[in-house]
Amino acid sequence: MGERLFHLASDHRLGRTILVQNRSPEMPRYTPRKNDWADVELVEALCRQTLEQQPQVVRRLEGGFSNVNYALDDKFVLRLYAQGQEAALRESKILEIATWHGVPTPSIVKVGSFEDYGFLLSELVPGRLLDDKADFADVGAHLAKVHSLSFGDYGFFETDGELRSIPRTLGEEIVSDALNGRAGRRLGPERILALSALEPPQPHPLAPSLVHCDFNPKNILINDEGKVTAILDWEFAMVGDPLIDLGNFFRFPEDYDSQQMLQFESGYREAGGVLPQDWKRQAQLHDLVSLVSFLDRPEDHSETFATALDRIDAL
Repeated sequence: MGERLFHLASDHRLGRTILVQNRSPEMPRYTPRKNDWADVELVEALCRQTLEQQPQVVRRLEGGFSNVNYALDDKFVLRLYAQGQEAALRESKILEIATWHGVPTPSIVKVGSFEDYGFLLSELVPGRLLDDKADFADVGAHLAKVHSLSFGDYGFFETDGELRSIPRTLGEEIVSDALNGRAGRRLGPERILALSALEPPQPHPLAPSLVHCDFNPKNILINDEGKVTAILDWEFAMVGDPLIDLGNFFRFPEDYDSQQMLQFESGYREAGGVLPQDWKRQAQLHDLVSLVSFLDRPEDHSETFATALDRIDAL
């Protein structure tokens, strides 16, 4: 019997079946948290006491699952982190690494903390979120640029920008716990058995490299010509397998027509990116891990969970 995508094993202490694989974060189609803690009053107090300025116009930006973003006078973006200053410092260092490598990102103005929250102030980048008018060859080329930054080991970034190496099998424990808990209950035994029959994902030829881990339309800005002006929200970035980003971007293949997918692939390859022959299938298999991990969240995101289950069923 050959290898399987998920390794099934019995946990006799819990009387459950566990599912083992790697992990990566986030869903592109999701219902954002209300994040009531990050209201306008908090932003105004932070600006007065920490930034020593008071913006005339404070506008909450769309999106935001864990963090919240506000535009200040349409000149700056204030990003607030519920997890505190360490989360802000970590993302700021990742932004510095990506910018140094030539990836377009927002310019950092200040990083700090206020009350129990971290914050990152950056310049507001002109543009709109990626849509069907985008130059998909340019999008592919920019992702290839991200993936061209290679490392010796897989790992997570620390607050000082250093890499903490991790074994490739670390995700097995994370997903095992998920399948023994909320994710397993939401998937149900029939889906777990079906997933166990899938082939294992193969590593990308360029792995390990810089991986955004949330590369999708809500985190890509384009200009009027459809060219990429910035890649946003690097909080989940790590050093890992580039197929994670490809799976995330094409998680909903029905959102793209065949021409857009061909343009993306052409742009990625022409910019030096390497794609295995069956990259679309491999990307799906890598992204499947993200879906399983997402289903283990403690919050009740019933609409988004239903979408994740639909994606899993489609495989």
